[in-house]
Formats: sequence, C-alpha cells, structure tokens
Amino acid sequence: MTENAVAASSTDYSGIGERARHLFEMSRPIWWIHMLLPITFAILYAVDSASQILSVTSLWFLAYFSLPGNLYVYGMNDAFDVDTDQVNPRKIDDETPSVIYEHDTINTAVILICGLLMASVVFVTTDPVVLGLLAILGVAAIVYNVPPIRLKAVPFVDAFITSTLLIPPIAVYTAISGSLPPLTIIAGAWVWGMGYHIIGAIEDIEPDRKAGLLTTATFLGREKTLAFFLGLWVLAPVLIALESIPGAALMSVFTVSLIYTLVSDKELKDLYLAIPFINVGVFGVVIIGGVLRHL
Repeated sequence: MTENAVAASSTDYSGIGERARHLFEMSRPIWWIHMLLPITFAILYAVDSASQILSVTSLWFLAYFSLPGNLYVYGMNDAFDVDTDQVNPRKIDDETPSVIYEHDTINTAVILICGLLMASVVFVTTDPVVLGLLAILGVAAIVYNVPPIRLKAVPFVDAFITSTLLIPPIAVYTAISGSLPPLTIIAGAWVWGMGYHIIGAIEDIEPDRKAGLLTTATFLGREKTLAFFLGLWVLAPVLIALESIPGAALMSVFTVSLIYTLVSDKELKDLYLAIPFINVGVFGVVIIGGVLRHL
C-alpha cells in the first residue's frame, strides 16, 4: 500500500472539511449520473404534461438519489470491503486512496442516516409498490454487503442484486404514472446492470481471491466471465427490442463498445472508465426525446 493510502486509511481527520470530503468522495460523485440520468429519463416519460416534470415527487427522487442515496449504497459497500480494498490496486493507488473506508462512529452514523432518509419518500407518495421497491433497495444494500449473508460473495447472485441500483427510475416512473414500466424494459435494464457489475468484478479477481471472496468472476475465471458478460450485454438490447426498437438501438451502443474492447488492444478498465461518458450520450438522446414529446 502506498504512503498516501496508509494516510487515507487513518481516522485522524484534520477537520470537518476533511471528513466531508471523504464522505463526498465515498458517494462516487462521478457515478451519480448512473442514478440521476435514468431517473430524469423515467420522469420525462412518466408525466402526462410538462407541468408535472418538476413535481414534488420528481424533485424528491432527484435530490435523494444524488448525495444521500449514493452515499448510503456505496458507503455500505466500502464499510464492508476494507478487506479487499486494502489489496486492490484500483483502490489504493495515489490517485484514489480516499475511497478506503474510515471506520469511526460518525462516518457510520452518517451512512445509516442517509439510508433512513429514504423513508422520507412517504411525504411525496404512499404508493405501496413504490414503497416496496425502495424498501427492497434499502435492504439490498445491507444483504449485499453485511456478513454473514453478504450476497456479494455468492456467484451470480452478486451480479443480480447489484441491479437493484436500477430501482430508483422504476420507482419514480411508478410513483408518477401509477403503473410499472414495461416488464421487458425492466428486464433489459436489469440484465445490462448485471453486465456492468461484471466489469468491476473481473478487474477485482486477484484482490478478491486474496481476500477469500467468492464472486461470479472468481468462480468462473476471467475468460468465462467475459463470455458471460458479453452474453448479458447482447441479451439486454434484445429484451428492450420487444418494447422499443429505438431503445434497443441505443442500448446496443454498450454492446458494440464491449465487442470493440474485446477485439482491440483496449483493456476492460478502459471500457469501465468510458461507461459514464457513454451513459451521458445514450441518456442524453433519450432525455432530449423526452423533452421534445412535451413541447
């Protein structure tokens, strides 16, 4: 571990600003778009008129699933991943030492409070389906990370449960429209989410094995996991095509990007780093389409 990483894993904060910075970075601000873009997309296609776009319900989902929701989800992950993070080159290099979780009472309390704040959704909707979906998300962050259950150490289940991060757009669409999105869209997005999880799992094979963590990637090995990943990202646009051909075409951008990565000299981590930008492009198109339908 580098000297910087060692310093970052100490609980000796220089002040409230240092603690706030650590917690902010733990929320993965660059990944907020994975929540906020799909939520925006869901809002635009759920509302009947432009006047509903900035409803109290919409604003709650956008506000909560920025800092609080992401800090809860990723904070729970980091709190129970110290064993693997401390031997993971992606987590301890000089550029990202602060993602190593700081074990102290205040950090733990902030993360738990962020999780409890999810219950404030009752002030904007009492739809039992929406409440049930968010309850699943809240519990999933626990059972995925916390021993002895720790489903992230159960091959294939780890990938499946990671896709609960797609619940927020499903929930906001349901809260506004009064019905779930088409099941084929949910299935396609869920399969895509499983594939996205696989990228990081492949990159973490060696540190996970050192920590004795059994994941889809450590169970199958790199080559078979890549094949599984490719299968998921081929299936995702096929499922979406059952409901929307344009949607399937946009989803295929991810599939093509993966195939290009596999047949070129690019590394998988290059695709991992590119996904946020591809997301912006893909969701930028559908969000523009959602805006235009209300003009």
